[in-house]
Amino acid sequence: MDIDGPIQPGSRVIVARCCLTMEEREELERERGKVPPPEEPPEPPEDPLGGLSAHARSHVKSDERYEKMKKPWERNDGNAGIEEVEDANEVEGQDYSNQELYKKFQPKSKSSTRRISSQKFEYSDGFIKLQDSDLVLGVDDCELLECSEVVLCRKRVDKINQRWLLMKDGTIRANSNNEIVMGVSVPYFKPGDSSMPATFEGQPIILQIHRPMRYGNANQKWALDTNTGFIDAFATDTTDKEITAANKAHVCTHAVLGHTPIEQQGYIMCIPNTSRETEAILFCVACARAMRGYQKLERLDVETEFSCAMGSAKEIGLRHLRGCFQCLNGKVDLSTYEAESTLREWEDQLKRLRTVTNARTIAREIGAYQPVISVRILAYKNGEGRTQPPELIIGSSICGMLHQCTHRLGLNSAARRMYTKDGTLILSKQDFIQWAVEHYMAETKKHSKSEQAKQQPEEGGHIKDSLPSSKSDSQDGLNSALRDLVLTAESNGEKIIERQEKPAKPARPSSGKNASNLQRRPSFGSGSDLRKELTLHAVLKSPVEMWISCGEPFVKPQTVDKLRAISSQNREVRAGVSVELDKEKHVLRQMQGRRTHGMDYPELVPTMDTENPVLVEGGWTQPSYQELQKSEQVKRLENDYQMMKQNQLRDDPNLTSSPEVSSRLYKQSQMKRVYICQNGDNPQRALYAWGENMEQLLESATSRLKLRNPAKKIYSTDGRAIEDFDEIEKDQVLVVSSGEPFKDSKGNKQEIERKAEWGRIRKKEGKHATDITVTANKSPAVEVDAFGPPGLAIQSNGMEEEPVLTTQAPKPSMDF
Repeated sequence: MDIDGPIQPGSRVIVARCCLTMEEREELERERGKVPPPEEPPEPPEDPLGGLSAHARSHVKSDERYEKMKKPWERNDGNAGIEEVEDANEVEGQDYSNQELYKKFQPKSKSSTRRISSQKFEYSDGFIKLQDSDLVLGVDDCELLECSEVVLCRKRVDKINQRWLLMKDGTIRANSNNEIVMGVSVPYFKPGDSSMPATFEGQPIILQIHRPMRYGNANQKWALDTNTGFIDAFATDTTDKEITAANKAHVCTHAVLGHTPIEQQGYIMCIPNTSRETEAILFCVACARAMRGYQKLERLDVETEFSCAMGSAKEIGLRHLRGCFQCLNGKVDLSTYEAESTLREWEDQLKRLRTVTNARTIAREIGAYQPVISVRILAYKNGEGRTQPPELIIGSSICGMLHQCTHRLGLNSAARRMYTKDGTLILSKQDFIQWAVEHYMAETKKHSKSEQAKQQPEEGGHIKDSLPSSKSDSQDGLNSALRDLVLTAESNGEKIIERQEKPAKPARPSSGKNASNLQRRPSFGSGSDLRKELTLHAVLKSPVEMWISCGEPFVKPQTVDKLRAISSQNREVRAGVSVELDKEKHVLRQMQGRRTHGMDYPELVPTMDTENPVLVEGGWTQPSYQELQKSEQVKRLENDYQMMKQNQLRDDPNLTSSPEVSSRLYKQSQMKRVYICQNGDNPQRALYAWGENMEQLLESATSRLKLRNPAKKIYSTDGRAIEDFDEIEKDQVLVVSSGEPFKDSKGNKQEIERKAEWGRIRKKEGKHATDITVTANKSPAVEVDAFGPPGLAIQSNGMEEEPVLTTQAPKPSMDF
């Protein structure tokens, strides 16, 4: 028991570690003469080799004999450092003339401050008093309430909340209420939360309801040491502590003590048995908490010794109950009756591990191991040639190297393809090794021929025949060497071709500033180098140039250099024209400046024109003839410069040879939002519709207007049919129809009235009233068909004849 913070009224009382160690507490008790010093039995002589087998003892003796044979500086004695430190401590201070002053003022190690006074208490007259102080333990509240914290208070005899009773069972009860005891507040931890250590150190001491059971209340047990004054918390046996911890951690007490019945806190549940009688089943606190809300439970008030029934649920037929070891709605069951299957699973796992760690298994795997060959490449971006410095990539697989290239080269998307300088697509490591060997042999052959040609003297323009072998022999040797190299590379061997001499050494990379000089190329000797011993390491030691692409076709480095040269040439031509244009503009500005600076007056010239009798000529406001000529020259240069840029842009191979960009990121959206209304409806009732083409716009109009038939035609508000999507403007009002001709809101209203009139006639006159056929003769005055297409009215010879309208309906007959 300790005080949190300064020793003053109102400070909390908490649980903390004792400021003294066990040895110091025993020494303190011995000083007071209460505890006799323990008698130490004589230690038997220890045999360092007593617990070892004969084989192990032979190894130890062999190591000792081997250590004696070593030189002094070869020995690795682990105690040498300790002896040196001890010798240094003994010698320390000998350099000072006055040893007494050195020992008096030498720096001493700082010891941690121990607040022994805040942990010493004494019990007298019902008060638990802090030693050497007038402060006692009490509660600030007027009433003793559960979960109230115990604090330091000034001693007052009339305060009943400051008096306590030390009971024989280890509890500290309040004098005013024997049901209230001091207890340690148990910390709460979420399941699976390991951020804070599970400890009681620093927890406050609060008032709790006394639990009369023998086990499960370890946090309410205290012990006052009258010799030292310390009040120890959790002063009980180990079983009580385990049961208390299990109840707090939601662990069944059957997992702690098994079927041993103990006196603990529990709950009772009544279930019917086979004889139609109720049987009482007892459960621990953890299992009862898990069954809360599923079963009807009652608290066990009588002190009873029992074992949790959940441990024997399989025998008594309680598998349907939900215990504290069941989670995920029964999908995972950690109950006791499932321990056998769990044990079998772990035994099988142990057997598999023993098989894996067996010496024979390890030896067989080591024998089957094949060395992994790592390759090196100098990675460039596809389309940049050698303009940028390469990145050195080392890897054992194509996928791994492509993943590295994506990050090292800063590609916008994942690297997908790898090309050599001649455009060969590398799909696997074997393809890479094969290409590297072929390239190595081709370069070796080419360099050997050039070296032999340099060594042969020229006589009369002819070269002597002093080659070591013929062309066919050299070609056969190259083919056989290449075949051996490829076969050895595929089988992950070490040697490629066995020769009599040493392998050729690759040349070191040059130290030039250009990116192309960063590549490392092998050096080749004379023609006799073909007969040297070549290894796979010699071929793959130097990195190979590779061009990485994200899926686009390969662009050769020579093509990139050519395009850059063309771009540079075009830029130089444009620069020359631009300089000339700037000169002419500068001259024009100088001429304009001199004109405006001179401020010359204009000349007034009389004329015979009545409207303009006087003309103004010259002056500083009108440009001169030379200025006009210079201005026209500048305009011509600007036109020529723009035409040159357009021609170069049209003929630029960098643009014409580049692949077409198909990404949607580079296309501007053609989505348009318009107002749509049904054919014949009021445009004020139009709705929004969206689309990127005519099909999408018609589909959106059908769904938005909820048409019975799909929309097929689009009209403007003035009746003009729209066939092209480009004719539509954003936020334009359009009329949609399902195929019928355009009609405005008035025509729709007339059609509705006509249908209504038709319905009224049929209702009034009968169903046959609307079966009317109209016939008309041509008018003698006007040669126009009344029901034909509209045309020009041509007057006849003056004879008029009225049209005759007859009906074919039998009843009623109507003449018009």
